[in-house]
Order: sequence, then structure tokens, then C-alpha cells
Amino acid sequence: MDTNSFTPPPSSGNPPPLRPTVALRDGWRTFVARPGVSLLAFLLYLVGSMAGQIPFVGFLFFLLGLPALAAGSAGFLLRGVRGERPPATAVFDGFHRWSSATGAVLMTWAVALAIFLPTLGMLIGTIGLRGIASRAA
Repeated sequence: MDTNSFTPPPSSGNPPPLRPTVALRDGWRTFVARPGVSLLAFLLYLVGSMAGQIPFVGFLFFLLGLPALAAGSAGFLLRGVRGERPPATAVFDGFHRWSSATGAVLMTWAVALAIFLPTLGMLIGTIGLRGIASRAA
């Protein structure tokens, strides 16, 4: 099977309906089949995520490294559910697509900001800056 975790499996027509219980069952079976590797992959992701708590350096890692780490973790999980036996180091495969992963996160932030700015403008227009400051104190 292709080792690229970001490539979808070949399609055989319409996808089956989404069943959360089936997804949980398949995920549990995948975990039980190789709990050590799954826990090690989780710990690698957790340690990488905790690096975001370091002042300044953590922000840079959160911005530049965590999106790729999250993409690699998702790829690890997808490969496991598809029946492959990915190594724990597959968590770092997202760095091969760093620009795509980081771009997706930046686009998500941009959309969230675009949604939030009109709300902030309405709040400032309704209460005023002094009203916001006095309520915060």
C-alpha cells in the first residue's frame, strides 16, 4: 500500500454513510492492535504540543511547527485505520507538507478573524471603548 498518508484510498463509488459507532469501533480496534506504537505517537505529539508553552519560542513553534505535527498525527491515525502499520515516527510526516499544513492553519485564522472583526466593530459601536474598558475592570 502507498505510504503517503495524505493520499485517499481508491474509491469504489459512493462513500458509505457516516456512522460514529463504526468509526469508534474501527479506531479502538486500531489502537488495541498496536497500543505501544499508538501511545508513543501520542506522546510525541503531546511533547511537541507542550513546546508551545515556552515563552516566545513556543509561539514560533505553535505557528511554524504544530500545524505540521498535527497533520502528521492525522496521517498516522488514518494509516492505522486503513490497516497499515505506521511507525510512531509517522507523526513527523506532516513536515513533508509543511507549507500546506501551515497554510491551512493560517487560512483558518484569517477566516476566524474575518468573522470576528465585524462583531468587535459592532461591540465597540454599541458600547464604546470606554464602556468596554469599564466593564473589564
